Amino acid sequence: SLAPLAFRRAEAADFPTLETLVNAAYQVETGNTGVAFKNANRFVDSAAAEKCFNGAECVLVALEGEQIVGTAVLQVPTSGAEDSNGTILLGPIAVDPTLQKRGLGKAILLECFRVAREELRMSRIEIGVINHRSDLFPFYEHFGFVKCDEHPFEAKYGYDESGTTRPASVIVMRRELAAADDTPTTPV
Repeated sequence: SLAPLAFRRAEAADFPTLETLVNAAYQVETGNTGVAFKNANRFVDSAAAEKCFNGAECVLVALEGEQIVGTAVLQVPTSGAEDSNGTILLGPIAVDPTLQKRGLGKAILLECFRVAREELRMSRIEIGVINHRSDLFPFYEHFGFVKCDEHPFEAKYGYDESGTTRPASVIVMRRELAAADDTPTTPV
């Protein structure tokens, strides 16, 4: 069963906590075996984290009581919504690693769908998943995301490739938001 989560928009005072949370959640990607492909944190420094958070259309904070347990960033792909063709980018999305496997990621994802559709008036949502993170594809596919594109994890696509330990690519997954039905497409 889902933990009773509350959601709110992040404030600047949350950014250091969110930076730490995201880096902890993405720590599994550090190294060069299994799902790992880099030797740097998701946010290489506070400036990178602040740039991401400040540039976002919406930074959601998930709370259990007063404790921040997760976050998700919704970002318009270009300079503004008028250029985005109704697409919003999701990521990073993170759950406190000590609290994973409890349905928090699902709850955060469903809230992202709601905010993107109802508040930001977007018609589709995309997420980029590193090809080595094959553990994540079934999760997103379960919620109706479909693989639609792939490109190298390189600077020209906006990625910091300096910390990679082996070649990687980004699989773009897309989900339409037109329907208000966010029920998973397959059993959990």
